[in-house]
Amino acid sequence: MFIPPNYMIVKIAVFFLKVMSLSQHCMPAAPKPSVYYPILGLAILDFTAPSLIYTVVLWVAHIVLLFLVVRISAGLCVY
Repeated sequence: MFIPPNYMIVKIAVFFLKVMSLSQHCMPAAPKPSVYYPILGLAILDFTAPSLIYTVVLWVAHIVLLFLVVRISAGLCVY
């Protein structure tokens, strides 16, 4: 499926925002791999979405999952 270049620029920008939101909290350490890689996989899944509506839905899912991990579970960071 062909995605116009403007959509792809938005998807790439959102992907980098998602990666930053995962890794920024733990600087200078690293996020837990058991949390980081599944949420990163969800971010990569966004590139297969045919429209920007799915990008918005996946962005909301990313924020909710990140919030749940940070607030409810043991946290995002290794330390």
